[in-house]
Amino acid sequence: MRSNNYKSFHSKSKKESVNLKGSSIEGTVQQVLFESRETQYSVLEVLVHRSSCKELEGETIQVVGRLGAQARQNLISVEGNLTESERYGRQFRVKEKRLRKKGLTDRLKDSDLRGYCGKDTETIEIRVERILFTSGNSSQYAVMQCVTTESLEDVFTVVSYFGPLTPGSSVSICGKWVHHDKYGLQFHAKSCLEEQNLQSLKTELKKDEWLLETIQSYLSSHTVPGIGPVLAKRLCSYFGTRIEDVLEQGDMENLLQVRGLRQKSARALIDHFQEKGILRRATLGLMKLGFPLSLVSRILSSYGIQRSLFLVENDPYVFVEDLKGVGFKKIDRIARSMSPKFAVSRYRAAIKLALRAAVKEGHCFLYLSECDSISKQYETELSLSYQVKKLITDDFEDAQFDKSLFVEALEALETSNAIVLHSTSHETCVYLKKMYDYEFQLGALLKRYRAGSGHSLPDSLHLAQEGMSLEQVAAVKEAVFSDTRLCIITGGPGSGKTYTARRIVELWKTKYGSNNIALTAPTGRAAARLAECTGLTAQTIHRLLEYQPRGERGGVFKRNKRRPLDVDAVLVDEFSMVDIEMAFSLLNALKPDTKLVLIGDMFQLASVGPGQVLKDICMSNQFCIIHLTSNFRQQKQRSSLIETASQIRLGTVPYLTTFSASHIWDMYQSNSLSTFFSQLQTDLIMIEEKDPSGAVALLHPLLDKDVWTQNNVSPYHDIQIISPGTKGSVGTIQLNLSLKQQLNPPDLNHEGHSFVVGNTSLTLHLGDKVFQKVNDYNRDVFNGDIGVVEGFEKKYSRTSQVVVHVRFMDRIVSYSSEDVVFNLSHAYALTVHKSQGSEFPVVFVVLFPMHYTLFNRSLLYTAVTRAKKLCVVIGTKRTLAICVKQSKESQRNSMLPHFF
Repeated sequence: MRSNNYKSFHSKSKKESVNLKGSSIEGTVQQVLFESRETQYSVLEVLVHRSSCKELEGETIQVVGRLGAQARQNLISVEGNLTESERYGRQFRVKEKRLRKKGLTDRLKDSDLRGYCGKDTETIEIRVERILFTSGNSSQYAVMQCVTTESLEDVFTVVSYFGPLTPGSSVSICGKWVHHDKYGLQFHAKSCLEEQNLQSLKTELKKDEWLLETIQSYLSSHTVPGIGPVLAKRLCSYFGTRIEDVLEQGDMENLLQVRGLRQKSARALIDHFQEKGILRRATLGLMKLGFPLSLVSRILSSYGIQRSLFLVENDPYVFVEDLKGVGFKKIDRIARSMSPKFAVSRYRAAIKLALRAAVKEGHCFLYLSECDSISKQYETELSLSYQVKKLITDDFEDAQFDKSLFVEALEALETSNAIVLHSTSHETCVYLKKMYDYEFQLGALLKRYRAGSGHSLPDSLHLAQEGMSLEQVAAVKEAVFSDTRLCIITGGPGSGKTYTARRIVELWKTKYGSNNIALTAPTGRAAARLAECTGLTAQTIHRLLEYQPRGERGGVFKRNKRRPLDVDAVLVDEFSMVDIEMAFSLLNALKPDTKLVLIGDMFQLASVGPGQVLKDICMSNQFCIIHLTSNFRQQKQRSSLIETASQIRLGTVPYLTTFSASHIWDMYQSNSLSTFFSQLQTDLIMIEEKDPSGAVALLHPLLDKDVWTQNNVSPYHDIQIISPGTKGSVGTIQLNLSLKQQLNPPDLNHEGHSFVVGNTSLTLHLGDKVFQKVNDYNRDVFNGDIGVVEGFEKKYSRTSQVVVHVRFMDRIVSYSSEDVVFNLSHAYALTVHKSQGSEFPVVFVVLFPMHYTLFNRSLLYTAVTRAKKLCVVIGTKRTLAICVKQSKESQRNSMLPHFF
């Protein structure tokens, strides 16, 4: 409604005031028809509550007047007169706003909220009045308006984490009260006790009255097209307790006897009620078998009613495989109580689940059994029989591992082509079919890249005289002038990988031309560094291969064997981060005569995905591999970092220049810490601190802007905190919350927004440093990309959404409210895996025993080599030694060299 129409509400009224018995109403705002920000004048569509105004009970009516901000709230309570307009019909004209009656949401004062909201989980009995919001990304999140069964006048908000309930339904929900800064008091419900069905309510009300009230409330919620509060009231008044039978039987003739109900609306009502009736019966049936309501809603929405019931009857373990987040143990308990006929299905599901878990851990396969040759406990855990036995028997005292069922399940999966059993001279390896195809086909592609004969280096280049080492000269020779089509260049920090890449590209430009060269890297930051050093455009591998998303299950690369890249040479940087699927996709998109150069550090952390491609290629000795060993950085400056990284790689505990935390505090308080870093004669030191909380407190003076002024270092842009894990007081979650207050305090920003999805919340302000948590192919941003929040855009709609704009290097990416938490997190502190592929002038590494399970020498090696100028390790020497001695990350199951 346009702003110049609002005067008609005054001029067209016939009766100035038609006073009724009640001159005040309370109701729920259905929608805002008009709102003038200048005059505070609003026109609302309001559903009048029961016991508010008898003459308007259950009706939807326009409420007009100077309501201001009240127009955007869900609940409204006003005093005024009822008027009638020729054009707009009956309207309630507001004289004054008033506070709602003291009810559930008003019983607590602000001073009491903290103590009240901190209570443990409790159960309350409610009736659902209206669904306000359901998440577009997840059907498990919903916001509802409800009333308690004790007082039907107390309307409050319920945030559901198990999906929306049907309007008009009465249930018991479990959760706790939470006070939201923006929306006030809410009940966060975690589960629903549907089967109780509110016996306390039924004892207070007669069954017939309760049934009619429930049906009328359901029909009044605009769930059925063409049926509103007025027709709902007429239907229930006309049929009384027979209304449910009439709707289930589809008695069209009787329904049309109700005044105002047309045939189209009656047919829609019958179809909808019968469909929901089947859904209700299916829901209750599954719940009686033991399925929780949250899982029932996911099953029915994913498979439909008939398919869901069929799967429950024949193979409920399918849900473990198909539905993300559904645990094996939960389904196992239900299936074991239903029937013993699911025994083989149980082992099939356990086998596939064990193999999928192994892939997430970086393995391409699991060994079939625990062989005698496998002696170490860690290696024993890499066998399929061990993992299946653990799943089958864990938490079940009466459960035993049945080898015959295990073998039968293996044979069934192999017959259905779900798994592949690959035998070697010593072991039998069990693959998921997809993983076997990747490893086998990548091996076949690598066969054509085996080392060939090279040409002699032209004398006119004199590369050795340009300051290059003999290894670099050999690398350039193989990459540019030899017939060998694959060259791997590997080396540690400061060994000249970047300079070698730049020299190769310069010679390629002369030989092939700039348009026939492709430069790529796994992450956006690594691609940006490659472009900066070579002067040519570099892309992520996904963008180079033209990745096309296709739903939740992934996507495809448009560049492949049938449509290869039209280039003569490809250079890939940070290849240690490339997993087996990405490596296959890249090589599969190259023409047979394309020159390929892979650059990386084989001693860094392996890829997040399965496999250890770079290490397998380098250790096979079947390809042209150039190891850069000269430390140019160490020759130019006194570098302890390079030497220490080499010691860590070899498993030797390094000696670090160590300072006590108290010494650093004393220098900070005497304003000499800046001079300390300026005059530091080494680029790697340790600050010894035993207490994790002390380390967190120490980070604040170490990140003081004044400390780094003399060194031209910005704590916000140039310093990165790195931690092994996310949890604990020195995990990235807590560190980000603490460091954000110092590096980008909220009081220095003009605006900020909080985003909540499920149990996760994130508060962003302008200027916040964030990183991308997952690969988002639609937005073309990838796991590990770091950006800065540049602005917020408010969408003035019923859901009050906010769009967040984030700058990633040369472009801005936008996120909706629902997508923010799934994609973004603060980047003031990063895990080692998230920092891989990036370099920072100064790095602080926090190392404490709480992350012991994550320790290994590759993790420490990767962390310290992220620093270009200075690395500071905060922890203890004992923790450092434990980390260096751990080497279990090398135990990834991979058979790639076997397929060359």
